[in-house]
Amino acid sequence: MKGSCACGGIRYEFNDRFLIANHCHCSICRKVHGAALGTFGHALKQNHFAESSLV
Repeated sequence: MKGSCACGGIRYEFNDRFLIANHCHCSICRKVHGAALGTFGHALKQNHFAESSLV
């Protein structure tokens, strides 16, 4: 799976499936995501690549 943030400044790639995916309904996640929940996927570090052009 490959993706990026909305502006393209951060790109990421996962080479394996998520270990677990979950939804959080806390007030912070709702505010940050502008939605009723935030969705997250957890993966092993060795299966993950990320780079940023924002530095």
